[in-house]
Formats: sequence, structure tokens, C-alpha cells
Amino acid sequence: LSGDLKIAAGERLLLRENDERIGVWNGDLATVVEHRNGKLRLKLDRGVEVSLPSTYSAVEYGYATTVHKSQGVTVEHSLVYIRGK
Repeated sequence: LSGDLKIAAGERLLLRENDERIGVWNGDLATVVEHRNGKLRLKLDRGVEVSLPSTYSAVEYGYATTVHKSQGVTVEHSLVYIRGK
């Protein structure tokens, strides 16, 4: 994975690259179900489970995103931080 991410079960991830072979799209949010033998098993927020191979490196933490990255996403709850002057 890219960077120095520490990945464990329950971690929230943001996927940053389309990969049709494994069924993930840029902007997908997911929760790590299992991390074993260099592979991640993820449950995408859209309900699908996928195995992410070690060759897929376009991953970052998905606990918070910018408005730009989350454009088009439907959520039940959100927090908005607006910095004033």
C-alpha cells in the first residue's frame, strides 16, 4: 500500500483508483474485514465485499474526506468543518 498506512480489521479506507478486475472505483469507501497474506478483504460501503491484492496501492485512510473527494456520495450523516477568517 502507498505511504505508511497501518492497516487492521475495522480500518476505514478510501480507494483512489478504478480497477474493474476487482470491482473497485475511485472514491469507494470501505471497511477492512480481514488483512491476511498481503491481501485485504474489504466491505465496500455499497455492500459488496472484495479482496484487494497487494498490487493495488491507491489507498488512504477514509475517516474524513474533502468535499471534492466525496462529490456525489450519499450519506445519512455528515460533519462539516468551515474555517472562518
